[in-house]
Amino acid sequence: MCIGIGLALAFLLWFYSDALLSEYGLTEQIGATSIVVADHWGIVWALWPLALLFMVLGGVMVLLFLKVRRRLTEGR
Repeated sequence: MCIGIGLALAFLLWFYSDALLSEYGLTEQIGATSIVVADHWGIVWALWPLALLFMVLGGVMVLLFLKVRRRLTEGR
């Protein structure tokens, strides 16, 4: 199931990526100057550690939810 969802998300990223990523860019503004941190496909390389962190946190939250639910149902 997870592999299917991952493949579907990868396909959607590939299908819509060029149109979406050509419009976006990461910028940092310091005072009056603005510096481009990443643009177009550079956004993916700048944000992949954050995406990995959210995937790990999501997995941990699911495991904790299942453990809490099991303890609540065992107590009945």
